[in-house]
Amino acid sequence: MKIWDPIYRMKTMTEARSSHCHSILNSFRRLVSTLHVASRQAEKQLGMSTAQLFALQKLQDGRKRSLNELALLTHTHQSSLSVVVRKLVDKGMIQSSPAPEDSRRLLLHLTAKGRRVLEKASTSVPDRLLEALAAMKPRDQMELDRLLSELLERAAMGDMKVELFFEYDENKNKEERHEQRG
Repeated sequence: MKIWDPIYRMKTMTEARSSHCHSILNSFRRLVSTLHVASRQAEKQLGMSTAQLFALQKLQDGRKRSLNELALLTHTHQSSLSVVVRKLVDKGMIQSSPAPEDSRRLLLHLTAKGRRVLEKASTSVPDRLLEALAAMKPRDQMELDRLLSELLERAAMGDMKVELFFEYDENKNKEERHEQRG
């Protein structure tokens, strides 16, 4: 076969595309697997999900933060984060108290129990991802964002509700399953 042969070139291009697809899917598999394993480990070792650990670590500096401030630090929507915070409050890891300047606004801070748990914890996977993204050039971050968004749109996943990694509101999920059956 000669390189200028159109059938040879078409076969080579198809193999290259297939190779890229294989590599991209393997990257997604590694990412999902890492998140899944880290979540199971955090649950086993610390009694919380990766998402809960991630939120807890954002309060590690000792500052009191509102839910909206914490949502900014975790790069998520406050409605998704509120599920995580509620669980952490229920576990006694976070305490909420009214803000001195506005009693309607709640401030979140670590409890002694939350600090003890963090002493045993390693850096969460979402934090490792954020560190890796921060090390990338801004134009590469923008290109990655654009390409992932395009991929999800083409796969009809662009409008799915975004939750923190491996953290779901069980009550909401039960309601959604009930609605789907009904």
